[in-house]
Amino acid sequence: MSNKKTNSTGKFVPGYIQSDITPEAVLEALGGSGKGKSYSLAELQAIFGAGGKRKRGLEAVLATLVAEGKLVRLKGPAYTLPQKLQQVRGYLKVQRQGMGFVRAQGRNAEDVYIHPAQMGAAWDGDLVLAAILPGRSGKNPEGRVLEVLERGRKELMVQMLPQVVKEDGALKRLARPLDARLAGYLLVDAAGLDKTPREGALLFVRVEEAQRNDGAVRAKAVAGFNDASPVAMFERLVKANHNISTSFPAAVLKEAALLPADPLPDKALAAHDGEPQRRDLRALGFVTIDGADAKDFDDAIYVEKTGDGFTLWVAIADVAHYVKPGSELDLEALKRGNSCYFPASVEPMLPEELSNGLCSLKPNLPRLAMVAEMRFNAQGLEQNAAFYPALIQSKARLTYEAVQAALDEAAGKRDLQAAQTDKTPESDVSLARAGLAMLLEAQRLAETLVQRREQRGALSFDLPEARAFLDRHGNITALKTRERLFSHRLIEEFMIAANEAVARRLAGFGNLYFLYRTHAAPDMDKLKDLIKVLQQNGLAVNVPAAPSPADLQKLLDDAAGTPHEFVVNRLLLRSLMQARYSPLPEGHFGLASEAYAHFTSPIRRYADLTVHRALRHTLGFAGKIPGLASLQQIAEDINERERDAVEAEREIFKICAAVFLQNRIGERFGGVVAGLSSFGLFVELEEPPAEGFVPVTSLPDDYYELKHEQQMLLGKRTGIIFRMGQSLDIVLAAADPLRQEISFELAPGQGFGRGRSAVRGKNSKEVAGGKKSPATKRKRQKLPKGSVRARKK
Repeated sequence: MSNKKTNSTGKFVPGYIQSDITPEAVLEALGGSGKGKSYSLAELQAIFGAGGKRKRGLEAVLATLVAEGKLVRLKGPAYTLPQKLQQVRGYLKVQRQGMGFVRAQGRNAEDVYIHPAQMGAAWDGDLVLAAILPGRSGKNPEGRVLEVLERGRKELMVQMLPQVVKEDGALKRLARPLDARLAGYLLVDAAGLDKTPREGALLFVRVEEAQRNDGAVRAKAVAGFNDASPVAMFERLVKANHNISTSFPAAVLKEAALLPADPLPDKALAAHDGEPQRRDLRALGFVTIDGADAKDFDDAIYVEKTGDGFTLWVAIADVAHYVKPGSELDLEALKRGNSCYFPASVEPMLPEELSNGLCSLKPNLPRLAMVAEMRFNAQGLEQNAAFYPALIQSKARLTYEAVQAALDEAAGKRDLQAAQTDKTPESDVSLARAGLAMLLEAQRLAETLVQRREQRGALSFDLPEARAFLDRHGNITALKTRERLFSHRLIEEFMIAANEAVARRLAGFGNLYFLYRTHAAPDMDKLKDLIKVLQQNGLAVNVPAAPSPADLQKLLDDAAGTPHEFVVNRLLLRSLMQARYSPLPEGHFGLASEAYAHFTSPIRRYADLTVHRALRHTLGFAGKIPGLASLQQIAEDINERERDAVEAEREIFKICAAVFLQNRIGERFGGVVAGLSSFGLFVELEEPPAEGFVPVTSLPDDYYELKHEQQMLLGKRTGIIFRMGQSLDIVLAAADPLRQEISFELAPGQGFGRGRSAVRGKNSKEVAGGKKSPATKRKRQKLPKGSVRARKK
């Protein structure tokens, strides 16, 4: 029994010596303080009379409570209860350096910085509850994870450790996650595998329970890592790392199986249940234009010359007709957010019965569609737009390459012999030729739309897209950048036109809420850094304090064809914010558009499905649509899933690049410096399109200091300068797919530039060819702040 000494308010007062310092007593003491009140260690010592040896006991109790998440340790140190701090709920994203950020849910909520010591048992991708710690030392508020609400990783890859633990009469081996962003250990039950895994073995495991008392997480082995099909195994790893679903629940598949294989035209065209009647557009010459490997076709186009302008029909698969709000199909689609594309596989948002079947606008089959019919004048200005449900029948499935071949042939840029000998199948080109008259009108309209969009100042980077190509056995045969054709831009312009037209329609429809695709203005700090870099490099830059898209496009145009083009493109791209979904009209900076929505891909993006439902509502279709609060939550969820998908696609390409290059160690490549750090250079290869790192330890012996404003790495003694955008010859030193790392060294026999030598300071001792002048005695220099010494191996 303990006697408490309190004042009139019932709070603890200093000076009372308690017989036992217990966790319960400490929590009770802190619970008596006011909202937001914390106690310093000195105050707690006074409360419990914990001087001398008793201080150690108090500190031990406090450390235990902090580890259990029952107390939060503040600077000082001071301690408080988690419930007395502001709390946020969100997904934890951990960087490879160890620190993390909780992407807090809620409009305008700031990301919360989480120090590695404040993550507790949380992993990258977990849904967590975090407390905001008082004070702010950086750009973001700082917090501590209080609780893991839901594990983001259901399956992950681990490496087996030598330690064995006996549990429930069975021996289980400890393992550690292969992903460096996941802390702690797992206790793995491998009873289901054919062979007992040995120390160092790589396994896929499924997380079964939360932590044990000793901190390990229980898991069950589901498969070993099979080197015989590396890309498939690595795809499985990446999908597990980003919690990308690889199978549909039975209830979802059952619901999909109840849908018809194809729509019945007579039934589809008949008005029923008070819904508007569909127009029969099966006679129009719709075609789909997609990549050669595409399987889901959710958009078809048709163009006619009308008077002094054009009429464009964009037909989009009517997914909302089949996927009803609240259905199993709908809930799973929302959970997935979007389809994810990998070199050897696709994880669709909807089951194949819909994505590749009933909803896919396959040629010569009747399909339900939502149509945007837009009329443009000769200058590409939209005159009016109409929207309605329709029944269409695509006349051909065309590829970008075939369409471009047919257009080039018509323009005299390509002859029949070339059409038969290039990589585009003649049968594909023949299909495009059959619809050439319509394609030529489409080309003319697309050209006017491009000109009009450029006039209003929309940004255009046209950066190449790199892809990994596989053979039928799943082996990587090549890494290539996709050739950018006008046929790609033609479809892009038509989709942008339809998206804007739908957004304008919905924005003008009373108090209707829908999801905009928004893009904020650039990060001004990063933009200022870009301007400083260009000015330091002698380029006259005149950018307003609050630049418009047209101002930045002029910057891109002015740099085109100059030595600064690479730097301007990359740094400007990095200064731009990430596009996102929002139920509020925040505009799209990159497109210079006041109202923009995603309407054209409801098969593979949930955002588009919500826009279709809003459009159907304006056309008199039955059914409820979500309000502002519900849409805000939907936006946050799909924004998160989109980021996961983008990161996963980047990750698998890095892995594929490392797999492709791992047998080419020692080869010499040409590259461009794409980024700088105090630890070395990030270099992009010219061919194949891959990126790696040149560590500072492999540079000529010197102290190297990162000059951020000039975007250069400066050798303090030699004066050697490595700049962003500089050409280098490099040698492949290592390629590790599991670590997603490619390492290079500078190639010998070069002047650090291949035609444009590295800039040298006036104290430089370097000569062309990479050789040094005769050695001279040098005193050991003190390492400058922010610099790292390169050492000879």
